[in-house]
Amino acid sequence: MSVNPKSLYYKYGAVITDGFSEFLYERILADPQLLNFFERIDTEALQEHMSALLCEISGGPDMYKGRDLKSAHEPFSITAHEFSRVVRHMKESLEELGVEEEDATAILSVIGDKADQVINA
Repeated sequence: MSVNPKSLYYKYGAVITDGFSEFLYERILADPQLLNFFERIDTEALQEHMSALLCEISGGPDMYKGRDLKSAHEPFSITAHEFSRVVRHMKESLEELGVEEEDATAILSVIGDKADQVINA
């Protein structure tokens, strides 16, 4: 059975947005291979952007008011390996929050489809 990521906002509510962002950035900021990307960055604002982006991806209202993903990541030299590390942290965060595996896979699939907007090195 295929899960429509657009219905997940209603199933999980704030867990899929705010909770996810908090858990994700705790993991990312503890990862020495990713930490350098977040020096001198307002991680609180990033968490808000991620919450809004996940809200939209999961079927909630479009509250994202940031730059498009390509423009936002352009100043950084992000490799496929680094993108994969972030996706792994996303997967672990969803698991920790109790998001069902099939639902997590649907969300991560949408994120994976955006790789070409983030990877630039």
